[in-house]
Amino acid sequence: MSTKKKHWIVAEYEKRAGETADTFVPDVVVIHEFGVTSMTLWRWDHDKKLNFPPKIKIGARNYRSRRELEKFKQRMQRTAIEQRSNESRRRSRRAA
Repeated sequence: MSTKKKHWIVAEYEKRAGETADTFVPDVVVIHEFGVTSMTLWRWDHDKKLNFPPKIKIGARNYRSRRELEKFKQRMQRTAIEQRSNESRRRSRRAA
């Protein structure tokens, strides 16, 4: 798929992102949204511990559930906050 076509798909999806119903997000948009490569997306699919939203295959294309992607983002944010909080506590204990 050409870069121009990918940018068009991302732009079209962003126009419709305000819809309230669960939508299927094309993998090209997921790649753009998360700032990763298709190889990273493949790795996330195969990492059972990560629990990345499963792909939904329609024809030759892969899609993800918008709701599941948002849940994944929230879970990753909580994990990152907890890790930083734990690191901060460890540093303050060492300084004391």
